[in-house]
Amino acid sequence: MCGRTRKGNVYLKTALVESATSAVRTKGSYIRSKYYRMKARIGAKKAMVAIAHKLLIAVYHVLSKAEPYRALGEGYRPRGRSLGVMHFSDNSSWRRPMWQACLTK
Repeated sequence: MCGRTRKGNVYLKTALVESATSAVRTKGSYIRSKYYRMKARIGAKKAMVAIAHKLLIAVYHVLSKAEPYRALGEGYRPRGRSLGVMHFSDNSSWRRPMWQACLTK
């Protein structure tokens, strides 16, 4: 990723970033916890634009499916991605460190 946003409606981007700023200030929300996790990795401004993008995706899905918005809790994390570990059903070498995988072959 290059870190640049595409050319588009400047007023929409401004409104989305302002909405993201307000959403981040809401205590106990998924958006707030996601922002602080992203802020630690990529910085405050880029994290805020990323949260604005997440809000835009959520608005799109709410409008296209005509369903109400369901707020996720602060502790919500998608399944299988909480620890960043790849899980395989067989006894593959992906679970073992590289030096152990080389010794067993």
